[in-house]
Amino acid sequence: MIAKPIIDYSLNDSGALSDRDYIAIIGNDIWRRFNMTLDRTLTDSERNAILYLNPNKYFAQTDEFPILGMNFVDRSKTLGVWIVNCIYENSIAEKAGLQLGDKILKWNGRDISSIDIFEQQGIIKKTPYNILIERGTEHKLIIMKSSKTE
Repeated sequence: MIAKPIIDYSLNDSGALSDRDYIAIIGNDIWRRFNMTLDRTLTDSERNAILYLNPNKYFAQTDEFPILGMNFVDRSKTLGVWIVNCIYENSIAEKAGLQLGDKILKWNGRDISSIDIFEQQGIIKKTPYNILIERGTEHKLIIMKSSKTE
């Protein structure tokens, strides 16, 4: 059992993540800890199957949480923004004034549509951060600095 796993759930009213049959999305950092077997022969209804999860070599690894204390949904290909969907209490992001639903337009002067998924992890680990956001009809520059000296 994974103690206190962190999950996000969608508040979207439309699109693939709006279906209320699902309460949450389990991220790849959780799934990679298991070898999975899907057994469709032992269904409990026409729609369901049984999923077996067996812990693998990654099971006991500790979680790494974002240094900023925030998560976002990458909508750069469809909306041209990243949308803030989670802010941790007392985090750098919260103290800097970032809010749920803020749309990130630029990261350290770079248009986010030019930052692919492979670059995202490396970029968010470099501080300080100058983030241009859109909140409603206003644009605002938010500056966040790590509590650690780098």
